[in-house]
Amino acid sequence: MSILTRINPNERGRFFLLALLLFFNSMILESNEVVATSGFISSIGVSQILLVWAIDMTIVIVTSGIYSLFVDNTDRRRLVISLYFGFSIIYLLLYGFFNVGAGSMIGYGVLLVINDQQWLLFPLVIWALANDMFNISEAKRLFPILGSAAFIGGMVGNGLAAATAQIVTTNYTLLLFNAVLILGGGALLFFALRRIALTTKRSRSAEKVSEVLQEGLGFIREVPIFRYLTFAMILLGIGLNAIEFEFLRSVFSTYSDPGQLQTFYGTFKIAVAIGLLIIQGFVATWLLNRLGFKYIFVILPVIMLSGLIAALMWPGLLGIVLGNYLVRVSKNGLDDPSIKAFQGLVPDERRGRVSAFMDGYLYPIGSIIGCVIVGSMLILNAAHVIDEATARILYLSAAIISAGLAVYLASRIHLHYDASMLNWRLKRRKRSSALADIEL
Repeated sequence: MSILTRINPNERGRFFLLALLLFFNSMILESNEVVATSGFISSIGVSQILLVWAIDMTIVIVTSGIYSLFVDNTDRRRLVISLYFGFSIIYLLLYGFFNVGAGSMIGYGVLLVINDQQWLLFPLVIWALANDMFNISEAKRLFPILGSAAFIGGMVGNGLAAATAQIVTTNYTLLLFNAVLILGGGALLFFALRRIALTTKRSRSAEKVSEVLQEGLGFIREVPIFRYLTFAMILLGIGLNAIEFEFLRSVFSTYSDPGQLQTFYGTFKIAVAIGLLIIQGFVATWLLNRLGFKYIFVILPVIMLSGLIAALMWPGLLGIVLGNYLVRVSKNGLDDPSIKAFQGLVPDERRGRVSAFMDGYLYPIGSIIGCVIVGSMLILNAAHVIDEATARILYLSAAIISAGLAVYLASRIHLHYDASMLNWRLKRRKRSSALADIEL
C-alpha cells in the first residue's frame, strides 16, 4: 500500500498504462533473450556469440540514429503505435522461419538481433512518453516505481522461458505468443493515447544524422555532468560485455544440455527479477531522492568493479554468478531508471534526440570495444600464444580498469552539477517550477 499511495489519483491512468506497457515489453524481451541466448550457445558455442554481439550493437547504433531523426519531429503517438504493429509482424515472420525448419542456428542469431532492437526502441519510446506525461518532480517519485512493472514482467518472462524448456521441445513457440502480446499493446495504445494529453514540443524541422550527433556531442562538450556520465557509460559497456561473456562461458561449461542450460539461465534471471523488484519497490526511490543526480551514478560503477573483482578472484560458476547478479540488479534496478529521470532535465524539443544518443550509442560503443578486447584474447588463446586462464585474466583485468575509470568519472558529477544546471542547453528548467530540482 505504501507504494500505491505515492501515486496521486490524477496520475493513475497514465501510470498504469505505462506500467502495463513496461510489464509486457519486459516479459517479451526476457523470454526472447533466454530462448535466443541459450539456443545460440547450445547450437553454436559461446565464443561465436561475440561476433553476434558486435554486429548486434552496430545495428543498434544505426537504428538509434534512424530513430533520432524522427523522435522529436514526429507525433510520438503515431511513432510508438507503428513500432508495436511493426514488431508484431516481425515476430510472426520469425516464428514462421523457425516453424518451417529454415535453420535454427541462423534463427537464434537473428532473434538476438531483433530482440536487442526492441530492447533499444521500445524503452526509448515508452520512457519518452513517460517524460511527456510527467514533469521532473513527478518523474523522481514515479519512475522507480514504474520500473517495478518491468521487473515483474521480466520475472514472468523468464519463468515462461524456463518452463518452456521442460514442457515443449520447440521453445520458439513463445514467438507466436509474444507477437500477439505486442499486437495487443499496439491496440491498447491506439485507443488510450487519444485520451491522454502529452507535453511534447516537436522540433520545428527535420534533421540529419549529423545534426542529431551534434546535438548529443554538444551536450557532452558544454554540459559537464553529461560529459562525465557519457564516458562513464561507455566504460561500463566494456565491463558489461566482459562480465556477461564470462558468465555465459561458465554456465555453458557447467550445463551442456540445452534444456538444462535454458532452465538455469531462466531461473537465474528470475532471481535477478526478484532482486530488481525489491530494489525498485523499496530502495530506488529513496536512494534517488537521498543522493540525487549528483551521487546516484557512482553506485553502478562501484558494484561493477566489485563484481568483476569477485569474478576474477573466484574462478568458476559461483564467483561470476554473484558478480553478474550484482551488476544486473544495480544497472536495471537503479541506474537505468535514474538515467531516464536524469534525461527529463533536457528540454522537450531536444530530449528525444539526447535520450536516443545516450541509450543507443554509449553502451553499444562500449560493448563493441568489449567484444574486441575479449575476442582478441580468445584469438591469442586459439593461436596458442596464451593459455585460456591467461586470456580470462587479461580480459577481466581490462574490464576492471574500465570500471575503475568509470567510478572516477561518475564521482566527478557532483562537483559540476550546480554549474551545469545553469547551462543554456538546460534553460527550459529555469522557466518552470522545477527550479527546486536544481538542488537535486
